[in-house]
Formats: sequence, structure tokens, C-alpha cells
Amino acid sequence: MPYKRLLALTLTTLSAPLLLALPAQASEPDWKDAHTGHGYATISGGRKDLHVCDTKTDNLRVGIEYTTSIGRTLVLSAGPRSECVDDSVFFGRITTAKFCYGVDLNSPNGLRWCQPPSRLI
Repeated sequence: MPYKRLLALTLTTLSAPLLLALPAQASEPDWKDAHTGHGYATISGGRKDLHVCDTKTDNLRVGIEYTTSIGRTLVLSAGPRSECVDDSVFFGRITTAKFCYGVDLNSPNGLRWCQPPSRLI
């Protein structure tokens, strides 16, 4: 039995400096953008969670085009009926985002209008 206690003590002693060396990620304010009459989008201060709402039933969608710290560019959209959607980033964090609305948000050449991108981290 003593070897198990010794092993636990050794692992605890060796892992403590590693845990203390991890950088603390300070939470930023939530990022928010909207277009009156169409909808809004929010990204959490931790840059992991997204929330998009289309506030009007019409032929348009609203969404966020965002880039993660691992280099992926994605689009989260809601609509064309009035609805909200949520998503989150598992690997990395959201580094840039722009609010868009239009008929086709998934194609860079689609019929859409976007705010200038915001650098988040």
C-alpha cells in the first residue's frame, strides 16, 4: 500500500508546476452585432459560444462568419423564418467575426451583406 501513496504524492508534486504554468484566459466582453429589423448575433467573452437570432420571417437569413484560432472559417446562420440558433467552438477560440445577412450566407459570392470583420483576440 505505501507505494500507491508514494506514487500519488509524486504525481501531485510533478503536476502542480504544470497547472500553475497554464495561462489564465481572461474573459473579454461579449461581442455583439446586429442589423435593425433583421436580427442579431453574440459571441461570448470566452470566445467559445455563438448565438444568432433572425428576428423577422422573410426571405433573408442572418449569421456570423467567423474564424477560429486553428484556422477554420465557418458560418452560423438562422432564418429565413424567425428563429435563434446556438453553437460553440470545441478546439481553439474565435478570433475574428462579422455579422452578415442575405439570401445565401454560406457562399462568399452569394447574395449577402456583411459588416466589416472584427478582430476578437
